[in-house]
Amino acid sequence: MTVRPVDVQCSALETRLESCTGKVWPVRLGLNRVNGLKHDAAVRIVQTREQGLFESVEDLTKRARLDRGDLLALADANALEQLAGHRRQAVWQTAATETRGVRHGPNHTDLLTNTRSNETPLELPKAGELEDMLADYRATGSSLEHHPISFLRKQLAPYKIKQVEELRTYPNGRLARACGIVTHRQRPATAHGTVFLNLEDETGNVNVIVWNSLAEEQRQVLRNAQIMGVFGIWQREGEVCNLVARRLVDYTHLLAQLPEFMVPQVFVHLDAFPLSPNGKLDRKALPAPDMAALRTHEYEAPQGDTEIALAQLWAELLNVERVGRHDNFFELGGHSLLAVSLIGRLRQDGIDANVKALFEQPTLWEYAEITERMEMVL
Repeated sequence: MTVRPVDVQCSALETRLESCTGKVWPVRLGLNRVNGLKHDAAVRIVQTREQGLFESVEDLTKRARLDRGDLLALADANALEQLAGHRRQAVWQTAATETRGVRHGPNHTDLLTNTRSNETPLELPKAGELEDMLADYRATGSSLEHHPISFLRKQLAPYKIKQVEELRTYPNGRLARACGIVTHRQRPATAHGTVFLNLEDETGNVNVIVWNSLAEEQRQVLRNAQIMGVFGIWQREGEVCNLVARRLVDYTHLLAQLPEFMVPQVFVHLDAFPLSPNGKLDRKALPAPDMAALRTHEYEAPQGDTEIALAQLWAELLNVERVGRHDNFFELGGHSLLAVSLIGRLRQDGIDANVKALFEQPTLWEYAEITERMEMVL
């Protein structure tokens, strides 16, 4: 089955099958998958698109009457790719799009509706695969392009671990090794202590059977592993395939070999996840982690007026207590949307800031230095 991403030019309100000439119709993710996009805004996008596809981000904004929050949510979900290019480019373009004149009611002014921005075009570098994957999970809760396990294949190779799609070709009774994110653990009362797992890698899912004796012997790995390796026997009966475990291995430590911004470094204990009235995770109700715990180097106070001003603004935007001159904007929790917010705030203060420079020089002192150079040129 082919799953296609959220796209303002194609997506309905909810996920649905998309008609095509082939026998198997692809699935198109719906606009309701985009975190931060208001329901009414998604409805207006679908309704106004029936009159014709959108020609630009400005055309979308005007016709669907979107506000800044809606636009940024769509850009972060990469749902504007047909109109604005890749995710970083789309986030930057939406920041330059006038939204003050959109009409949300019959009495709202139209004075600014036909205004056009004169923002100088800026070619931003495309995000790397890891950043793209994190943005996908942040914006829609999933990623169609990348999977965390795909970035660990080099580290898993010495253990002769195979992808799920290759395991599916194995005959019954063959020795097999799999590794994936543990997405499901179940120990039914009627199964006499047998535990059923589901592991997910970049190619699919595999069902794992853990007999009671092994479950008791490797209880800690079974309960705590986020990334688990399973060595066992491939069981095939017709189209039904399972991996019967002989040994469990906790590979969660491999996360430490990934780039720092992808590794969970702050944990918050919750007795239960906060849920919305419709039973989904209420992300806004989640407690904020202590971002100060992310600091991995000794604090050094900002020096000079520019560094001090930037440090105060970073601390406000990133919700951290203080920012040192060697702190990295993205390591402190920054991302594309916050980068655009930062540039907007700096320009309000009369500073000709550049978002591309922030991606290239993300530490405080480096960004302050390049900002000062730009001011001297002007």
